[in-house]
Amino acid sequence: MRTLRKDLLNMSQTDYANMVGVSRRTLSDIERNAGSPTLAVLNAVFRPLGLKAGLVPRSPAMMKKYW
Repeated sequence: MRTLRKDLLNMSQTDYANMVGVSRRTLSDIERNAGSPTLAVLNAVFRPLGLKAGLVPRSPAMMKKYW
């Protein structure tokens, strides 16, 4: 998240957090893989990047088997 926020949007943590409606601390926790954000918070944080949280198989073989 940090790399996307900085490299793609060139925004500070504070500015990005304000834009997506979360606290700077929550954004910091997400960027450090700490805390336990809700799915709604993750989707709010990823929305400006055109992304949303979801589940992805860990193995390429699993993807081929079911998709």
